[in-house]
Amino acid sequence: MNEKIKKSIEILEKENVKYKLVELPKSGITSKSVKEMINVKLEDICKTIVLTDGNKNFVAGFLQSNKNIDLEKMKKIFNFKEIRLARAKELKEFLCLAPGEVCPLLLKIPIVFDSSVLKKEMVHLGSGDIHYDLELNPKDLLKLVNAKIENISE
Repeated sequence: MNEKIKKSIEILEKENVKYKLVELPKSGITSKSVKEMINVKLEDICKTIVLTDGNKNFVAGFLQSNKNIDLEKMKKIFNFKEIRLARAKELKEFLCLAPGEVCPLLLKIPIVFDSSVLKKEMVHLGSGDIHYDLELNPKDLLKLVNAKIENISE
C-alpha cells in the first residue's frame, strides 16, 4: 500500500465514511481493466479525468466510466479558452500522481461531479494506488471533496 492510498483511507476514516477497500489481483490503471478484475458493471465504476487549459490550471471531472466527458461543457464551467486532457507528465509534475492513481480525495484542484453519479448508491473509484479500488457512496464523497454538480457527460 502506497502513501497516497493511506492518505485516502485516513480522510475517509476521519470523516467516518463507510467504504470498502478492494484489493485488485493485478494493476488497475483503466476502468475497463478494473471492471474485468472485480466483475462489476462499467457504470458502477467512476473515473476522475484531470483536464488543463495548458497554462498550468487544472480541473477534474468525476463521472461514470461508461460515459465520456464533454470538454466543451467543462471549458464553459471553468471559463477556459482551451481545454484538454492532462498528460501523464503533467499529472506527475503538478499533482504528484501517475495515471491510475488519481483519486478525488487527493486532488487539490476544482472538481465537478457529473449529476448522474449521484443517482448511484455505491461506486468504485481510484484510491491513489493502482493495486486497490475504493467502493463508497458518491454522496459521501461529494461532501468530502466539495465538488460542483453539473451535467458534464456527452
